[in-house]
Amino acid sequence: VRCHVNVRDKTQEMMENMADSEPSIWRHKERETVYQNADFVHGIRNHENGIIIDPEMVIQETDDELVPASKNFFNEETWKKWKLKSGLVVVDLLAASAREIGHPFRPEVWGIVRCGYRIAKPKWCSSEDYLEIQKFTRRATIDCPEIISKLLKLKSLESLEHSIEDIHLLNNIDKRIGGDGKKLILEELKITCVIYHEVFPEYSIMQQQCISESDYGGYVIHPSLKSMLFGLEKNLHYHIGEIILSSVKACRERRKLVTSFEQKADGVFSVRLKKSFVEVGHLEMSGGYGDKDLPRSTWDGCCKLPIGNAYMLEEIGERFRGASCETFSKMSVFSLHTYDNRIELWRMHVPSRGVLQYERTHKTIVPTCFEEERKKFFDFVVVLWDLRCWLLEVVEVIHRLQDEHNGSDMKVTNLSGTLPPHPFTPQKDKHKKGITAAYAHSDPGSSPIRYEI
Repeated sequence: VRCHVNVRDKTQEMMENMADSEPSIWRHKERETVYQNADFVHGIRNHENGIIIDPEMVIQETDDELVPASKNFFNEETWKKWKLKSGLVVVDLLAASAREIGHPFRPEVWGIVRCGYRIAKPKWCSSEDYLEIQKFTRRATIDCPEIISKLLKLKSLESLEHSIEDIHLLNNIDKRIGGDGKKLILEELKITCVIYHEVFPEYSIMQQQCISESDYGGYVIHPSLKSMLFGLEKNLHYHIGEIILSSVKACRERRKLVTSFEQKADGVFSVRLKKSFVEVGHLEMSGGYGDKDLPRSTWDGCCKLPIGNAYMLEEIGERFRGASCETFSKMSVFSLHTYDNRIELWRMHVPSRGVLQYERTHKTIVPTCFEEERKKFFDFVVVLWDLRCWLLEVVEVIHRLQDEHNGSDMKVTNLSGTLPPHPFTPQKDKHKKGITAAYAHSDPGSSPIRYEI
């Protein structure tokens, strides 16, 4: 179903609305035509009225296994223009797809390549090109830390409790374990200990029915994420609660935009500097444990999270304008999304000028019963452990960007200018309307958002 509109009038209106978008000096000349194309404007207007949901916006999944991973080294030519083996250029493929009729929050409209674990091929590239893209995505850690792996092999909660106590005792009396080795064991163990005490106590709230979002966050998600940062408090901070993203606010104030827009998150990860913080990740919770709110899950997972990550990278590029493109290409920001009884981890980075790559690295079920869900417990701990390790890498990259910026002798590389421009200002009341209306008469069991694990 398509909505017929007066393209000329809508084009004029779109150009006026976009006056508060990216300043022309931040916009690549070859990209401007994408957002001035009448078909692109037609596509945006089509879905604001809640007619249909574009399948390219929501997450399509596949059972295909990921191709073997390859190390992605920085290449100057690839940074300037990401050309696939087929000879096609990624930024051109995204631009061509963005001109087609569809929802304005489709990834390609925002210059985003969405890929990763069990993410199906988008329609704008061939299977061979997508395999090439997938080769360089981050993967989940195969081997959980040894001490946690041993704990997860225990068959009962009582055995887990005794083993945790034994390990604590061992660290107190065994002098052979000291220094960094002892610290590492305690850090690895902390995640498991906190999850044990918070998620699996004898009278856990998670063993009840209809767990609200506030209880789900307060008893499970936030304590688990706080435990994940144990020992890293000098470098990283996790802010709990509904928070306005400072990256979005700072970027829009810098561009002196007049339209009102702010984005909130349910939790924010930040790198600590001497006098400030740098946002490097955020959490969205789409309801309580087991809630199947499909419109909200789509809005949070397909719209809010990637757009928030894009603003984080822009703010980092602005703060460290004197740093090198090579170091900036190693910068990653992260998204965590809870919906139904699941949790997903996503990573966004800049593989080439004008392109953002948004990868799903993990997808698992949040466990509520140790005896019946030990495998899910293992997978959940791996999500936390991998996020911890990757955030440590991010801390190193942030400090490297800062050092390069401070020692650049005022040389400016305009890192934020390498990112794709924001095509318009998101408006929740307007753009979420189409998502909600589309699901009003749909079968929840046939939702294209997520399939069963």
